[in-house]
Amino acid sequence: MIQKIRSVEHKTSLARFGSQISAHLAMDVMQETLRIKPVFLSTIKRWVFTFVLILLMSLTLNFGARTLHADEADVLVIEPQWIQTSGPGGVSRAGLFLTSDRTLYVLAKGGLYKLTEKADAWTLVSASGPNREFERVMAERGGTLYLLTSDELLASTDRGKTWNTLGARPEGQAVALIITDAPQERGTQNADMTMYLILRTEVFRSQDAGKQWEFIGHVLRTEVVPEAGDPNFRIWNALAVENVLFVGTSEGLFRLTDNWKKLPVPTAQEIFSLAVVGNRLYVGTFTGTQDTPDWSPHAAVLYSTDLGDSWTDITPNEYPLKLITASRIVPAGDTLMLIGPGGVLLSYDSGMTWIDPGRGSHGVTNALFPVVALDKNNFYNTGLDGIARSTDGGVTWHPFLTGLISADVQNLIADKNILYAVTGGKIAKSANGGESWDTVDVNGGDKLLIPRIETTNKTLYVSSIANNRTQLFHLPVKSDALVPVQGIPDFEEDNLYIEWKKRLRKARETNVNVRETERLWRESLPLIAEEDTRNGGFILAGETVFMEHRRKLFRWRPGETAWHHTGLEDQGEHPPIDAKGFTLAASGNIVYAGKRGGDLFRSLDNGDTWSDLTESLAFPFGYFKEIVFAGSTVYVSTDKGVIGSLSGEVWHALTDANGETLLMDRIAADDLTLYGVCDSGVYQVDVRTGRWEQVAPIVPRTATSLAVDGDTLYIGTKQSGVLRFQRSDP
Repeated sequence: MIQKIRSVEHKTSLARFGSQISAHLAMDVMQETLRIKPVFLSTIKRWVFTFVLILLMSLTLNFGARTLHADEADVLVIEPQWIQTSGPGGVSRAGLFLTSDRTLYVLAKGGLYKLTEKADAWTLVSASGPNREFERVMAERGGTLYLLTSDELLASTDRGKTWNTLGARPEGQAVALIITDAPQERGTQNADMTMYLILRTEVFRSQDAGKQWEFIGHVLRTEVVPEAGDPNFRIWNALAVENVLFVGTSEGLFRLTDNWKKLPVPTAQEIFSLAVVGNRLYVGTFTGTQDTPDWSPHAAVLYSTDLGDSWTDITPNEYPLKLITASRIVPAGDTLMLIGPGGVLLSYDSGMTWIDPGRGSHGVTNALFPVVALDKNNFYNTGLDGIARSTDGGVTWHPFLTGLISADVQNLIADKNILYAVTGGKIAKSANGGESWDTVDVNGGDKLLIPRIETTNKTLYVSSIANNRTQLFHLPVKSDALVPVQGIPDFEEDNLYIEWKKRLRKARETNVNVRETERLWRESLPLIAEEDTRNGGFILAGETVFMEHRRKLFRWRPGETAWHHTGLEDQGEHPPIDAKGFTLAASGNIVYAGKRGGDLFRSLDNGDTWSDLTESLAFPFGYFKEIVFAGSTVYVSTDKGVIGSLSGEVWHALTDANGETLLMDRIAADDLTLYGVCDSGVYQVDVRTGRWEQVAPIVPRTATSLAVDGDTLYIGTKQSGVLRFQRSDP
């Protein structure tokens, strides 16, 4: 970026983020060159003039600034900028959309991608822009593409390269955006189409190209489905057939013509997926948690040839394990693909018979995410792990992430020229500043679940809660695979999931309070998921491990056969930060532990005893974000600002040169220096003044993590992978 500024220096100085040259000197040289141009052109060829012009400009750039002496000068500032690294590649929970001309798009939070003509990579079509995210649904009408942000409807007439805002849209999680022809009797309207926005629990309609929206789901939610106010009610899917809207919900399948009608699908299960091939409307079900005597864990598949008035069951009962809980139908010409948690089934006769193609090296095992078929051989699936592709009709599946840089980076650590990033449930590693990335797998092929990372003594440590047990791994020197930390025991107390499974088993074995126990189990599922995101948070103090389990802080040292409860327990409310339990930091034998409600504790003896420091903190706040050591100084980042202390007894608030408190998204330390990142840029604490000093410009994305490696700054983002900034003025 080049911009014009004013300087009152008597000599050109180094700019904050780059070098400066004299604008006056550059202009003088240009004017002199243009003045002598006729002479040159009359005696020598044009290329000589061009050469001289370039030479003079080069001299200006290299030497002009050094010879300028003026009381006031205009200068050109060439500022280094944030650079998008090449990863980590991938995208999580993206949307897929196939247009009428067979162009396949990926809708990621950070941008819109499309499949290249050679089908060998994804290419970025347009970025969502700063502090804006694309939703996972898309629609097409007459050469115009439509997609959503969290609060707007956008349209593009150049295949997604640029987007115009049509208007605000109803808030809520989008399930589908559907466009049909406008009713013929509405000929006086200025729009020739009707738009339906289907949210998780609501349906809206627009008859003026998205400028205004009318809520039309009140009948669906109250009269037809009186249980819709129940939090278990949700809309799973929707599509249109011959301008007729079909909506699959947890309470059945509904059709909208002039009025809503619940269709007589012969199943009590939830209508999860919808597909159309010719005159056949297919539905796949989700078993849900119905309290009915005929409840079955196996999903069903049915079709109708009369717009839902009658149905034929084509469930492949000979493969019961394939369709446990859910089924998704994906048509591709004469081929039907049926996806369930147990794998894939294929039919070449409209579902009359099914075959099992087997499970490939990257099998599709989750029916909850979209699958799109380009043709009978090429299928694409998106999920938590990114995009997978099958080129043999669904027999084998492989990751297909080339060109996608829209990863959600949950954490980022720089350690001696090595970057480690947590994204999509995996660990990625880069040794060249983010230009290439490798996945750090677990030795033996085990999967990680909600991984967390820390480094100490140049060694990477990773915790995971896969298989309903908390595990700790480390990456040995000169190894590419994680191995379990030797001797570390399991926690004696079961996690909440195992605890409830034991209750269910006992109730069913004794036939006592079975229905009540099952009801309580279902109500506890959100609490189970919430606990899983907190279990396994840890910090290392030398070889000592401090880890959270079931809201309690435990300690383990090599050689011990059990976890030691430190006595700290946290029953406070969860802060508005994902996966946030105890906030931990350690240096030598000093350990800090922040509770959810803002109470801060410190141990000077490696966790044997603890002191409550809450009353001595510099100002009141709501919750902790991070605690970081920079040398012997400890810094605490909160929702109201950052505080620091050398002794832990006396705390001071960090401000900038104007005395303003800065709210940092993330903080990180590089040796003795603390850094912080917020929307306005990256700052460091000046060791002389103890104040924030800006060292990098505005960040183009909200930072989810910050890492510093010498003069290089890195931020992880929610939708654009990792960005890098090289400081020119360390």
